[in-house]
Amino acid sequence: TGQKLKIKFVLKSNQFINKDGFYFDDFSVQIIDKSTGINPSEQNNRILYTIFPNPAKDAVHISIGHSITTQSIEVSLYDIFGKLFLRQVFPYSIHRIDLNLANLPSGLYFISIEAAGEPVIWEKLLVLH
Repeated sequence: TGQKLKIKFVLKSNQFINKDGFYFDDFSVQIIDKSTGINPSEQNNRILYTIFPNPAKDAVHISIGHSITTQSIEVSLYDIFGKLFLRQVFPYSIHRIDLNLANLPSGLYFISIEAAGEPVIWEKLLVLH
């Protein structure tokens, strides 16, 4: 709220197309977040992380700065329908995880990272081949 958005409509006419007599009624704007990039983030003050590149082609790298302790972390990759495509467990001492995406179909996925059974990261990942 409090931000201004200007929208300009241009009506053009020529010998083939006549676009006069046009009006708007009950005009509304809906803002949809379509971002696919994932920047360094901090969720719940628990883990500082970066997921890159995004969009990804054949591999994605997850850099993790730890601020909680546990035995291991579990990385899962789901499609938009919730189908599990990948699940791997890593020692928590690892600071970089490389995931091979070469065999995945192109599409939007979600990366879930759990530590001590608690979800600590849930981010979008776009795979484009």
